[in-house]
Amino acid sequence: MKNFTLIGALFCTLATVFSQSRISELGINAPIIFSATSQQNLAPCSEENPNDGTYEEGFNCSSSSSILAANDLIVAADEIFTLNQITASIFANNGITDVEVRYYDDASGLPGSIIGTEVGVVPTSQTVIGANFGYDVNEIILDLAPFVFNGQSGSETKYWVELIATDGNVTPNVFWVATSSSANGEAIAQFNGSWSKPSPNLDGVYIWSGDCDILLNTNEFTSNKVTVFPNPVLDILTVQLPESISVKSASLYDVLGKNTGAKLFEGTMNTSNLVAGVYFLSVTTSEGTVTKKIIKN
Repeated sequence: MKNFTLIGALFCTLATVFSQSRISELGINAPIIFSATSQQNLAPCSEENPNDGTYEEGFNCSSSSSILAANDLIVAADEIFTLNQITASIFANNGITDVEVRYYDDASGLPGSIIGTEVGVVPTSQTVIGANFGYDVNEIILDLAPFVFNGQSGSETKYWVELIATDGNVTPNVFWVATSSSANGEAIAQFNGSWSKPSPNLDGVYIWSGDCDILLNTNEFTSNKVTVFPNPVLDILTVQLPESISVKSASLYDVLGKNTGAKLFEGTMNTSNLVAGVYFLSVTTSEGTVTKKIIKN
């Protein structure tokens, strides 16, 4: 297993107050304040859409928002990515008290269905690194429960992540820093009745951190048609396949390769008697075999 740091794309909610979706639309353009901060020390397996220090734009990510903004997260071909930390730059004058994190699958280059959520994440740390538009820029670090993003054989897999942030005074004036100086994957996607990409030159500024593993015993069929949820799982794990495909066997192994003995019955597997940790689910079907990494909480 190697350490993996990926910076890509995030979801953040855009506030409806005064129908403003960007911080620049508020008309407050204070002089940029640069601060002396250390650069991110990224692990060898890393990718970054860097903060260039200009803080040129921000998309609202307040917890009072109903309009949404999103960027994508890419899992490399033949890999599994387990996210456990996010570093993000946020415009806000009162600090950030907590964040809700939502994970989505991809629907033709735009956010699709929710596949996971973590609520009430309190920043592990936050530091004011600069300012613009009359707002501090807060670099926050969120330590998360591990969440597994499964890749597929031979090609990248795209997901989307949303942050919904609450500031110290519970105001709608919380904005995710965006830049036109660099981009990673898709541009920010915005939801206003439907998903679109209104700002093709802007991408979010942040870092994803976690672990990436080799995708074991998988093929194009299994990566596309076998769905396992929830992951992380607390008790009941569900395995979904099309009705035309039959399951021949399913086994859940611990990290030492020992079969846990958990049985798949009518599409579900009871993991309540297992200790918390990392497991690997191997499912053999009439059309192929897939192994998926499972996190047990």
